[in-house]
Amino acid sequence: MDEQQAISPEEARREKDAARKRAARAKVREQKIAKQASETYTSIEEWWAANRAKLTDDQRLGLEERQDAVLNLMVVMQDYTEGKLEVLDDEDRTWLAETIEEVKTDVAQYGQCCGAILNIPRLWAEENADLRARFEAHSEPVFPGEQLVGRANPASVLISYGYFVAVTERIYQDFRERFLIKRVPVLQYGTTIKCSVCGAEDHVSNAVAEDYRRLNRKYYCSLCWSAEQKSRKEATLKPQPRIIIGRETVVDGRGYAHPSESALDPLRRLWEKE
Repeated sequence: MDEQQAISPEEARREKDAARKRAARAKVREQKIAKQASETYTSIEEWWAANRAKLTDDQRLGLEERQDAVLNLMVVMQDYTEGKLEVLDDEDRTWLAETIEEVKTDVAQYGQCCGAILNIPRLWAEENADLRARFEAHSEPVFPGEQLVGRANPASVLISYGYFVAVTERIYQDFRERFLIKRVPVLQYGTTIKCSVCGAEDHVSNAVAEDYRRLNRKYYCSLCWSAEQKSRKEATLKPQPRIIIGRETVVDGRGYAHPSESALDPLRRLWEKE
């Protein structure tokens, strides 16, 4: 007879029920701990201190060393983003290139941390237990020796222990937009040109602006061009005979009539007399 006998269906059912009961008891225990924490701790710093006390010395040292490295890297990233570290010569460009590679490697290995999670009120309390559980479900907080190993969820580590084990999303995004995204120059298909009369600016194509410069022509805006057209039209009108009655000009030399009561009085009296 074999040393290990096949498990009967009844024994399999009992083991399945036992596992279900253990999971239910673990959930109840977590709820009790969360409720106790909600009643015991008045700040997230107290919550962190209680959780850190459960770590071994190697785990705590590993987290502290990792946080020191992350904080130093974030300071350098911010200094580059804000222009405090200028890139003036080849040596500066080499340092910047090394920092960029370090940031890429760090984010690829440890990911990014959502620092904004700390803005949630009473993050340690019972009402946020489900939120903490969601972060912990996607985390592998393994800390053997003095190094942080495994794909730990940085937000979960921050919530539970108050350690930054990855650069924050905000700092990384600012650094990425400044140094990691390749900028494509935007082609300019137009330019501005000033009216030679009033100085107003218009937007025209590069070809039109080049034609005006090449031909040395004056540019007119729409209003000034209308006034110029009107002036040119009046200048081309043929002179007309002037009609003067008394001291009043009834029709001027351009053919425009300017009648007035005083000028028409002699004509009116002559018509009435007839």
